[in-house]
Amino acid sequence: MTDMQELIDGVKAHAQENYEAGWDVIVECYEDDQIKGMLLGADKPVTTVLEAIEEVRPVVSIWVSRVLDTRPGEDSDGQLVMYNNYLREEEASKKAIEMARRAKVDDETVIETVEDAKEYIEDVSQRGGLNLHSDPED
Repeated sequence: MTDMQELIDGVKAHAQENYEAGWDVIVECYEDDQIKGMLLGADKPVTTVLEAIEEVRPVVSIWVSRVLDTRPGEDSDGQLVMYNNYLREEEASKKAIEMARRAKVDDETVIETVEDAKEYIEDVSQRGGLNLHSDPED
């Protein structure tokens, strides 16, 4: 189990890395205590950085959706293009994370980040053990 400050730091690092894709709202507007409050208010205990990011993600999604709804722009508007890309990638990330969670993971494999999940899925897929194109419900 990761301690609370590590979870908060992981969320902040992810937010900084994805600043231009909507996570600026976390970097600019949320203090550690506010992030901690979101994590403590989760439906189930948050024990990994990946779970912490997923718990904060809805705030970013709401922010991105509000910007897209209220700001007129064209496809050439760089920020709007990034936000739309974020929403598409968010769906892909959710599916990758869910597929990784459903896959049998050995005791030595640690999936802490979206990148870890994607790498794991790609590795298993290359070995023929996971169909990336199937619905996780199947």
